[in-house]
Amino acid sequence: LVGDHHQLAAVGAGGALELLTDHGRSYELADARRFTHAWERAASLQLRAGDPAAIEAYHREGRIIDAGTSEQAELAAGHRWLADTLGGHHALLVVDDNEQAARLNAALRAELVRLDRVSEHGVRLGRDDTTAGVGDVVAARRLAWELAGYRGNTRVPTTREQYRVPQV
Repeated sequence: LVGDHHQLAAVGAGGALELLTDHGRSYELADARRFTHAWERAASLQLRAGDPAAIEAYHREGRIIDAGTSEQAELAAGHRWLADTLGGHHALLVVDDNEQAARLNAALRAELVRLDRVSEHGVRLGRDDTTAGVGDVVAARRLAWELAGYRGNTRVPTTREQYRVPQV
């Protein structure tokens, strides 16, 4: 097994890596190897240890950008996500809460509809009046045991898996 016991553990019954490191034999890498720049290696270890000095290194290297007000930051993040997505990249936009997610999702979906990248009309999802049309990408929010075997599906869709809507 490999993993990082300093990262947040799973909620509930998870946290097996921490259990193994606390009660079993474990080995830990002494060096960060996944970064191109030496400053990044050092800063990542500082950040992992909770040292606030790491933030200065990220800022100095242009990795932290002041986006202004929260509204300006939300708009800039949405535009960046849209540009990356339209550019063929797999982009992830992380937000603070469900309300912000719904607001950004509606605005970005409207832009994708305007650009004729997704269908305006489709099926209603969940409890928040979200609509998914042809071309939309949706993420599963729960295990869907009832879909096992549906149309030849051999496995259960799991939370956070993403699917592109082919038809409605």
